[in-house]
Amino acid sequence: MGKFSQSVKVKLRNWLEIDKGMNPLTVRIIEPMDFDANVFKNQIWYRGDPSELHQFYTTIDDMMGNTKFWAATATNGVDFRKIHTGLPALIVDVLTGIVLDDMNELDFDNTKGKQRWEEMEKELPDDFWKDIFKQALYLGDGAIKFSFHPEESPYPIPEFYPADQVKFVFVHGKIKKIIFKNPYEFSEGRFELHEIYDEHGIDYELYSPTWEKENLLDYPEFAHLKPISKSQAYMMAVPVIFGSSPKYKGRGKSLFDGKEDAFDSFDEAFSQWIEALRDNRTKTFIPDKMIPRDPKRGDLLKPNTFDSRFIKITGSGAETANNTIDVKQGQVDGEGLMAAYMAALDLCLQGLVSPATLGIDVKKMDNAEAQREKEKATLYTRNKIVKLAEKVIPDIISTALKIMDTAAGKPYQEYEITCSFGEYANPSFESVVETVGKAKQYGVMSNERIIEEMYGDSLDEEEKKEEIRRLNERDGLIPMQQPAAVNEFDLPPITQTMPPIEQMTNGNG
Repeated sequence: MGKFSQSVKVKLRNWLEIDKGMNPLTVRIIEPMDFDANVFKNQIWYRGDPSELHQFYTTIDDMMGNTKFWAATATNGVDFRKIHTGLPALIVDVLTGIVLDDMNELDFDNTKGKQRWEEMEKELPDDFWKDIFKQALYLGDGAIKFSFHPEESPYPIPEFYPADQVKFVFVHGKIKKIIFKNPYEFSEGRFELHEIYDEHGIDYELYSPTWEKENLLDYPEFAHLKPISKSQAYMMAVPVIFGSSPKYKGRGKSLFDGKEDAFDSFDEAFSQWIEALRDNRTKTFIPDKMIPRDPKRGDLLKPNTFDSRFIKITGSGAETANNTIDVKQGQVDGEGLMAAYMAALDLCLQGLVSPATLGIDVKKMDNAEAQREKEKATLYTRNKIVKLAEKVIPDIISTALKIMDTAAGKPYQEYEITCSFGEYANPSFESVVETVGKAKQYGVMSNERIIEEMYGDSLDEEEKKEEIRRLNERDGLIPMQQPAAVNEFDLPPITQTMPPIEQMTNGNG
């Protein structure tokens, strides 16, 4: 019976021609910005100029009705002030500073290579490393290219190109070429020179304003550019990619990606706060008969739109009229404005950095332990930057040394360079002493470990050994050194001074 009913179901389904497959869903989404426009937007946020932010967001169409604060324009003739807090640039600058200011001395496996790099480093700008990582953080990525001009410098010259001037060519998930884009203005329009770096050398291509490939020999400006070919396989350029963009494959992820709405809301909350303070200043209502006049021309003085110092009301000329000046004090919803401000600030800093790192004390009653807990957000972001720096900085230095080897006409060497960074948000020295002291008291920490935990890199190896020896002597782990015997003939002569006559005679003469 079961087999028969099953057969009937199959035949019925085939007869009805029921198709269980569903039609695939097709959704067409238009990106409001390409990669270069997104990079330009991040540059505008870092620059922090309110006029530029206003112009940018009132020019583009975000396909959401341009409802952002920076896209809003004055309506009904009522102007309002737009204020930018500068928070995005502050985040990038502080994070870059707390990482690179803690960079330890580089460790080289080759003494000669170290000496050559130290000489080359003297010709670099003071904030060379900081400038690279700042741009990588707020743009997402970039690349360093080396050019060699013996007439200008005996060392390779590194130049950082931001994300909008760099293109990466991937083969099987690895970067095989880095294209550096250089714009040139001619009478015909804007040309773009591409410098193509790969493992075998450097090549050049020139593109016209209509994106047609041009012949470099037709332009005297590029006569000095000649392709470079080398047998030694290494690239004379180093990519600097922070994170991984979920939107643009193979590109980095800016710290600002996904935070623009939060930054926009934060600026709006602060601007509304200042606008509320301006609107709720003390206002003086004065009858028109009593408004101050210009002492020279006799014209009525107009109230200042900035401070609204007085407002005209119609006065009556009747004898029983009471023409008085009325002063009104506005009311500001401070708690509501503060709540909106703090909510927007939390969204801006969420997952990036702690308020305490930026010097923002949101809760003045927090103790030291609570403040250190807040620093964990900073530590997560700092670790990402440190991981990138530990890879990129040695690669840049190693590439520079390889280029110097090639320029000298000899095979390049492989240089092992280690870049390390100090700890961040360490507990205070008093807290370390208390913790280490308890560990010593319970007998769970050796004297060697005690010195390492307390002093770290602040003492050199000889000073640490001396401190360990003193502790071991005090604990009786090694015999205490006895003071050397002193020869009486080595002692300085004793000089006896006679007391004054008054003391000898006891004042009796």
